[in-house]
Amino acid sequence: MSSEKIFPSEKILSKTPLQVSLKKFHVIKPNRSGFNKIYEIRRSRSFFFELADRSPNTNNIHLKIYTNDYQMNTKPISYSNTSSFPNDKYQISCMLTHFFSLQRVIPRRVQQKYFNLIRNKLLDRRKIIESRASLMAKKNTMTKTFFNFSYKRYRFYFGIYIPCSFKNNSDNPYTPPLCRIPSPFIMSHDRCACINHQQNLAKHHFYKNIKPKNNILKKQTNEDFINNKSSHANLLYHRWLSSQPKHHYSKRTGVSYISSIHARDANSILKLGSKHMYRKVFSNFQRIFSPNLCTQQKQEKRFTRACRHVLGKAIGDDHQAILATARKHKFIFLKNQYIKFPIRHLVYKKSFIEPNPEDYPFLVPFYAKRHPNENKTWKNINTLSKHLNPPTPSKITPKPPDVTEPFNPIPNMFIPKKYRDIIPKDPIYVNNCFITPGSREWFTYMYNLEKSIDEQAEQEFNERVHREVTQAFERSRIENQERRTKEIEERKQ
Repeated sequence: MSSEKIFPSEKILSKTPLQVSLKKFHVIKPNRSGFNKIYEIRRSRSFFFELADRSPNTNNIHLKIYTNDYQMNTKPISYSNTSSFPNDKYQISCMLTHFFSLQRVIPRRVQQKYFNLIRNKLLDRRKIIESRASLMAKKNTMTKTFFNFSYKRYRFYFGIYIPCSFKNNSDNPYTPPLCRIPSPFIMSHDRCACINHQQNLAKHHFYKNIKPKNNILKKQTNEDFINNKSSHANLLYHRWLSSQPKHHYSKRTGVSYISSIHARDANSILKLGSKHMYRKVFSNFQRIFSPNLCTQQKQEKRFTRACRHVLGKAIGDDHQAILATARKHKFIFLKNQYIKFPIRHLVYKKSFIEPNPEDYPFLVPFYAKRHPNENKTWKNINTLSKHLNPPTPSKITPKPPDVTEPFNPIPNMFIPKKYRDIIPKDPIYVNNCFITPGSREWFTYMYNLEKSIDEQAEQEFNERVHREVTQAFERSRIENQERRTKEIEERKQ
């Protein structure tokens, strides 16, 4: 609506000019995936709304919408405004009205239906951006400055305009000194970058080594552990000699397997010419699903998708071709399957001859179990064990009483009345997994149990009614037959 087309009574009110226009941006980087999809121009269009800040130097308010749609008109249009400075909701309403008036793919009925939704999401996005930018945490968490909106085959990205603010390294005098391309994300300490300067942001402004250490897990090395090839080779040597398998479990696919380290024997080194010191073996494949039915269905879909992705590359449909493809991609999917592959970064210098331990700055497994070197080897192993597993100071704790707490099937929390009388007294197991009373899986089990009990009670009620009706019809039939027989006998007399 133009500022000139207002009611005569509104001319008395003080008016502050408010204009809305579009400004176009362009990038030339080829990689436009992930949150950089806002720069794509073939299948989508992006619109970033720049909200005005209160400035005491001027009364003119000019709102801009940054877009990569080159066909839209950039001529500014005035909108009615009776406030000295409009709030965010009114500014976004004017810019959204301006966008709908220029586009030609969304009909009026769809505009009216989703106008409030888009405006509220933009207001929420502004609050989210301000919250993330004001954080002082030393983290690299990213928050998107946009959200998706699609109508039929048309895709739009609406967001709040956050400029890149990196310096442009260009000799062109018409290029502005600061980059003004919209940023697709915002980080703590007000860090952001466009697609042209994201590499610079990651190189100079990302926090390094911020992953918190899990003190609950058992540490295999102490603080004096030197992070180099020799130390890792000795660590691998210790794991092989102590036969420590590693258990792997994926919650996404519900898959569990064991990986173990094996050393090459003398026959493989001296006769076959193998130079690899160790090889890793995957075995003991199992499927361990989640007790939650919804999660279990998702795990089954993900595992099926992984099998289709890897085994679909097999040349031929026979069993040997499928197993060969699985070995090539180190993919285990059968219970009796095992996969062996060498550890390639630890090799002997020469093949077909006995290796010399003095040529290596770490322990080698060739002489580990031979009698002349057994004492020296175990002396090194004891020293390595002290280095890898340092002794922890013992804590004096009172001895707990030798009393085991009995199992309580009723959790100490609010339980719906419909579940109180049907709680099983024995522990609940689903797929060989214990269900903790009061957990989400426990409530899912109780819901299914109550549903099955109701269905069984309803089925018994229907059977009882059917049985009673059948008996009533049978009694009525017998009574009618007796009455007819009696009437026939009376007539004969």
